[in-house]
This record gives sequence, structure tokens and C-alpha cells, in this order.
Amino acid sequence: MKKVTDKNSIIIIVSILVVLLIISIIIYNNRKQSKLWEQAKVTNTSESYQKYLESYPDGEYKITADSMYDQALWKEAVDSSFFEVFQSYINKRPKGIHTDEAKKIMQKSNELPSLNGFSIGKKELLIFKNHERFLIVGISKRIDESSVKTQLIIYRCNNKKILTNESIWKIAWKSPVEEAYKYESLYVLNTDKAALILSGYNNGGAYGLSSYFVVKFDDNGKITPDTQIEGVRSQNVIKKDKTLTIIEDCKRTDYQVVNDIISQKITLRSDMAPAGAVKATFKVTDSHEITSTNRNEFELKVGQSIAFIPSNQSTRDAFNAGDISIFTDAWHENGNGNGISTCEGDRVSPGNSFKFDKEGIFHFLIYNDQNPSIYSTDYTENYEPTFTVRVSSPASQSSNRVQTTNQSTSSNTQTNTTKANPINSKGYERTSRDYFTCESAVHEFLSRHSFVSRDGSRLSYSIGQLTISYNGGRLQFTNIQVRVQNRDEAIILATDLGSGVKMRIYLNSAQGSIVDMNDNNAFQAIN
Repeated sequence: MKKVTDKNSIIIIVSILVVLLIISIIIYNNRKQSKLWEQAKVTNTSESYQKYLESYPDGEYKITADSMYDQALWKEAVDSSFFEVFQSYINKRPKGIHTDEAKKIMQKSNELPSLNGFSIGKKELLIFKNHERFLIVGISKRIDESSVKTQLIIYRCNNKKILTNESIWKIAWKSPVEEAYKYESLYVLNTDKAALILSGYNNGGAYGLSSYFVVKFDDNGKITPDTQIEGVRSQNVIKKDKTLTIIEDCKRTDYQVVNDIISQKITLRSDMAPAGAVKATFKVTDSHEITSTNRNEFELKVGQSIAFIPSNQSTRDAFNAGDISIFTDAWHENGNGNGISTCEGDRVSPGNSFKFDKEGIFHFLIYNDQNPSIYSTDYTENYEPTFTVRVSSPASQSSNRVQTTNQSTSSNTQTNTTKANPINSKGYERTSRDYFTCESAVHEFLSRHSFVSRDGSRLSYSIGQLTISYNGGRLQFTNIQVRVQNRDEAIILATDLGSGVKMRIYLNSAQGSIVDMNDNNAFQAIN
């Protein structure tokens, strides 16, 4: 009986101890919860209320804490005047007191500025790490069928306007208004603190060359127009993950993000050749002619490149300034005899190298633009090449005449001076580039050939202008309008610059002919 009594006493004592422990824990937790709540009220931030709610999701002060958390988040958004903070409020409080109001404010972030009749060609939104927001917009307005007005504008978000009914965008910088064929492209290279913008518009014409604005700015709104580039083919602007490359005729500019900084590297034309290219060196003589300084002839394989390298500083300076041009017949079928024309379609650009993708004998003329009087101006003549390159298949047996690419000039090295040489009259040879697939192809067809009529009149073309030269004078036609009829035929309408006389001519790419339909004078392509 005594053992049973002792056992019951132990049970009662243990039960009392458990109850006391539970009461102690409850009191401790209540005190801890109260202390955390008091700390949250004193701190009065979204983080402090969030910490209480995460620690005590069903706590005594849950309802009040939730309301205070909402109010603190909203106050932080309003005080910041940053769209990102309002979006954070929406994400954290999808059913919050101010959610509908926050959504209306976020709609304002998508409102674009008034463009006064211009339309957006390209746009890019940049948000830096410090929440500063910039809108980059390339805009255009059509003038007529062949031209538009274009402009690049950089807007900065005016954070003070976020909570008002006014536009949030303020113009931070704008380019001059340019007349062009069309607005074309927008490239952005940026870090957390800086950005570089490249905005391009196409100038139209035979080769579809483009011009570009380059603008730099940082997250503090400091904007620096860097340069305006003209005469670049769109395929020569290359954007990769953290690099942007612009290849002009006489230089290559590489922008790259390194360690959160945008660096710039410029490579001049004389140094633009790819690694492994065979070197053909040349110089300008005292009589302003161009002569080779290592070899006149080279033997290469399909897939190899040749690089044209100035051999002294004065020649290098002229070459890099664009005063020396390279022309070739390598785009023609197996070369073009021994003659090279100086029409724009045969110019090697950009850079100073040429890669061979087929077998044949090809010629290159290094031409001094600063003294063209030493060259023929007769459209029935071409030029003796500065360099001749024989290209064979990689599988063919190597010739004994192949020389090392770095062979130095020796005393018996033959030099070659550019001289006028009668054209190898072979008649017209059609190439795959002579199909009139678009307006630009018509301009290219005119640029790539010289045209002569039976009475000796000549028709020549430069960008935006046709010239007919005849015995006793010449006519210069501008305001050129092209109408492509089909892949072989096109019609051109043009106006004489002096008299205002209008000319209508018919082009046939299959026959390489042009007919002035005003007087039926026919011109035939001679190269």
C-alpha cells in the first residue's frame, strides 16, 4: 500500500513540474515575442515587421504587424521614387492596401514621351544599379518614298514625376536631325554604372552605307557624345555579349566591357590584316606613284588571305588616312585579264586584306587618290596591277615559285609601278551580282561597270549622280529614281543638274546595256 502511495506522489510531482515548465516556456515566449514586437515598433521598417511576422506568423500582434508592414513598404516606395521599389511592393503585397495604386504607377513606366510626329524605330531601356533609368530611342519621320528624317534621343527618368500625372521622361541628350533612307539599328553596351550607345541610320544609295552616332553616359546622367561615323556597311558593326566592334574602311574600333569598365581599342588600317595573311608591301615613290617593295607576284591557296602593308611611315600615314585605295578584279570570274577598273564596285574595303575563296589569277591595284593625274582617266583603259596573285586549290601541288611571306627586299627584286594599260576587250561578262533583286542592286550594277556608246559617248555613275560625257560637253543627272521591273530590267528617272532636263533610261543586266530612251542612244558595258 505504501509503494502505491509513493508512486502516485512521484507522478503528481512530475506533473506539477511539467506544468510549471510549460508555463515558464509560455511566459518566456510571450516576453520574447513582446520584446521583438517592441523592437519592430521602435525600428519601424519593413524589415523589422517582416522579421516579427516570420518569427511569429500566428503571433499576438499578427494583424497589427501585417498592417504596419504594409504601410512601411509603401512609405519606402514613395520615399524612393523608383519604379523598382513600387514593383517590389506589388510582389510582396499582391493584395496589399496600396497594390492597386502601385500598379497604376507602374503603368506610368511604360508611357513613352511625345515624339511630335516621329515614330520609334528602335528603343532600349537602361536601369543602372543605383536605380537611375534611361530610355534610348531611335526615331524617324518619313519625308517621301526614298527618305526619312532620323534622330537619336536619350531620355532620363524624372523621378519627381512618378507620383504625378506628368510625363516622367526628360530629354537628356539628342542628336542632330539627319536625312537618310531609313532608321536602321541601335546597339547598347552597358555595365552597372555606364553605357555606350551606337545608333545607325541607312543612307541608301548603291551600297547601302550607314552612319552612326556613338554616345557614352554614366549612371549619374553625364552624357558624352563620342563621335559620328559615316560610310559603314551594316554587316561591319558586330555586337557580341560584352563587345561591340565597328569596322570602317581605315580603322577598326573595339569597345569591350572589362571589370565593369567599357574600354576602347582602335586598330588602324595598316594593322587590320588577319593573323597568318601573306604580306604584300608597297610604298609611295617621290613621283607619287605606288610601287611594290617585296614581290609583284604571289602564289596562294584557296582560303588564304593577302595583306597589303605600307613599307614606310609616310606611306602608312597616307594609307591610314584613306588617301590610298585598293582595287581588284577578284570578284570577276577568274580575274579580269590584266586590267583593273577603279569603279567603286571593285574597291577592297574595309581594311587592308583580301581572302580568296576560289581558284584563279587575280590582280590588285594600289591607287594613290591624292595624285590621280598619273593614272588614266579614259574609261576605255584599265591599269597594270601592282600585285598579281595566283590562287590554286589546297590539294594541288605547291609551286616552286611560292615565296615566304616575310622575305625581305633584295637588290634584284623587281618593282612594279602602276601605269595605264589598254583594257583587255572581252565584251560583257555577267556575274551573279547583276540581278536586279532590289533598288540597291541597280545602283551597284551602274557602279561596277563603265559604259560606252558607238559614237564614243560615255556614261559613268557615282553615288547619287549619273554623267553622260560626249564630244563637246557633258550632262550630269541627279534626283535618281529607280523602278525595278524584274530581275533583269530596270528603269531610271533622273534630272539634269543644270538645265532641268529629265532623262528616262532602260537597263538590261542580262545584256549589260543601257538605253537612253529620250534619244535611243545605247551604251554597252565594257567591263
